[in-house]
Amino acid sequence: MSVWQNGDAYPCCIYHWDMPVGNINDAGFKGVWNSEKMRELRMRMLANEPSEGCAKCINYDAQGIISYRHKFNTEYNHHHNLVETTSDDGSVEQMNLAYFDVRFSNLCNMKCRSCGPHFSSKWAEDISGKPEVVEINHPEMWTEIEEMLPTIEEVYFTGGESLFMEQHYRLLDMLIERGLKPRLTYNSNASRLSLKGKHATDKNGVLCLITCVGYETTSNTVMTKV
Repeated sequence: MSVWQNGDAYPCCIYHWDMPVGNINDAGFKGVWNSEKMRELRMRMLANEPSEGCAKCINYDAQGIISYRHKFNTEYNHHHNLVETTSDDGSVEQMNLAYFDVRFSNLCNMKCRSCGPHFSSKWAEDISGKPEVVEINHPEMWTEIEEMLPTIEEVYFTGGESLFMEQHYRLLDMLIERGLKPRLTYNSNASRLSLKGKHATDKNGVLCLITCVGYETTSNTVMTKV
């Protein structure tokens, strides 16, 4: 599941951005898990029917490029037996979430030319005249996340800049307290690696995807620090 800052939820991060399967702020994680659009998507997948939201992977596959569909089917093949738990209406009773892509907010210290207001509060400042921080906002968010943690094998953090977010460190503390060690993947500008005495690289199993857009002049042009 991929969750954006405004609460919109998608099956994965490259699903068509204007076709969310639900919104966390409105329905919570459990509500989105078996939303009408999510159930319909499962049924189409089981029938081997293409879905419009999956156009990017379909296009990649047609060109012989390794798609996210191929990547996740390979990495999470050990969950294939869970297909059998799908009900006739496309719902799945137990929320066995293995991959969690969460973007708690758009809080960021940069306004890179390759980004935009959805993912950078500094970018939003150029539009509205002041920084606008958009955050996932559901009263039961942390309770539901706690219930999901035991089955999660990888957490993908991005934002905004997740290393600036208190929610990111709260989730790390929850994992540590429960002795859980999923792989942690970061898409980050790496301008700061700690917050209030907590350091992201103190954790085991961290994969950092550092933004690299060029060298010297090119980098300074694309990545604008404010």
